[in-house]
Amino acid sequence: MLLAVMCALALSLLNTRSGIEKTFGLLSILVGMFVLYKEPLCGKERGTIFWIFVIAVALILVNGVRGDANLELEKGKFNPNGCAFLLTMLFCMCFTGYCATRFKRYILVAVLCFALQFVYISRTALLGELIFVFSSVAFRAWKKNSFSPAGVFWAILLFSVLGVVLAWFYSEILFPAVGYGKIVIFGKDIFTGRQTIWGFAFESINEHFLFGVGSHLNEAQFEAGYYELIMNAHNQAVGMLGAFGIFAFILFYIAFSFFAAQPYRRKEGRPNRFPVIFLLTVTIMSYFDLYFFSEYNWIPILIAYGPIYSLSIKEKA
Repeated sequence: MLLAVMCALALSLLNTRSGIEKTFGLLSILVGMFVLYKEPLCGKERGTIFWIFVIAVALILVNGVRGDANLELEKGKFNPNGCAFLLTMLFCMCFTGYCATRFKRYILVAVLCFALQFVYISRTALLGELIFVFSSVAFRAWKKNSFSPAGVFWAILLFSVLGVVLAWFYSEILFPAVGYGKIVIFGKDIFTGRQTIWGFAFESINEHFLFGVGSHLNEAQFEAGYYELIMNAHNQAVGMLGAFGIFAFILFYIAFSFFAAQPYRRKEGRPNRFPVIFLLTVTIMSYFDLYFFSEYNWIPILIAYGPIYSLSIKEKA
């Protein structure tokens, strides 16, 4: 499975002569999920990772700034969305930890993470926290504590592909029908520029359907005067399809779904609902940003997923 993804990515790299950093991120996610499945964290490792992550997030929040009116961020600084994303990863880890252990430190940090979301006002990050909590409560009420491997596989795959559908509907149907200023959420217009980015991205995808464009997505628009943000797809599925083409897109998301479902094939120590809910949460959040192309995102995802998976298996390490 991993070899097939590597071959598809290699073909795209040879064709576009760019995208090596994106390739590294995609492969790191898959390898990280596989390693954590094979070697779940033990209690001491979870505790160490938790406190290191808390300290790291706190330091990053202190360092995070908005940037100026030209959308330029100070060198070495994190923007509000990046800070809010880290808070969501920590929140999911703490919520799972509290449900598994009832340790008060987890719930205290989780409440703080949720409160701080209203400082950074990232709708995507807040949505992620709400999805994680409501889904966890809903499945608990349904008394569906664990899932079948096939169900996990198809759920992850379906929600991943829906990212492309949502971006197309948003940019090609909803925006022409509604326009600016009609739908406002948390004081922000629902249309903030992504419709333009996705519109250009779909044009690029149509022209380079097989192997993508590597790191050159919407490059012509950037050279014509758009901000550099035009080259960021702001949607992981669209970014994957635009950067690497249809073959790599299909194989990567099949592999991602396969590795997500693999823990649920265990006969002993099968995990409960939290790991798959976490991955679904990340997948839905990725409708509005790139999380697998940047080490600032895929590393926190794996840092959070490790304890969430370890805390969720029936056999404690």
